[in-house]
Amino acid sequence: MNNLSLNLLPNREKTESSLKWRYFVIKNFILLNLTVTIAVALVLVGAKLALVHELEQAKKQSFLVQGAFKKINKEISFFNKKLAFIESVQKEFVLWPPIIYDFLDKEIRANNISIREIKFDTNDNTLTINGVAPTRNDLIALRDSLKKNKMLENVDVPLVYLLKKRNINFNLTASFKLPE
Repeated sequence: MNNLSLNLLPNREKTESSLKWRYFVIKNFILLNLTVTIAVALVLVGAKLALVHELEQAKKQSFLVQGAFKKINKEISFFNKKLAFIESVQKEFVLWPPIIYDFLDKEIRANNISIREIKFDTNDNTLTINGVAPTRNDLIALRDSLKKNKMLENVDVPLVYLLKKRNINFNLTASFKLPE
């Protein structure tokens, strides 16, 4: 069978029709691309705005956190200074054996001595006792009992205190024997 083709349109109109169709397809393709491009651009602009907003929020949060950290750092620095002070005080502190306190307490009570101050100097291992002795004999008895103690040496009561007979304000010094 033979196919018969019937051309009712002249060639010029066929060409024009074909060009119009191509123009229509290309125009719609370009419009579709333009629409998609605009949509993508709008999405990107929206994403940029959202990111800028999040960045600003992060900056604000960062400033708040930095302020809190500064406050916490100041408190930590303050406590570190206190700890350093406490540590320096503790380095100077020496826990003298209770035997020394007990001994001094017994000797002082036995000799009716009133004590104003007992001072231990850790730098040169000395003991200083300031007090009041009712009589010269009480002061001499205290000095002699301290001299007999094996933990002390160089017990010294200045002569000026031994010249008074009663109510003697005295200052007695002694050195500790350090174990070798």
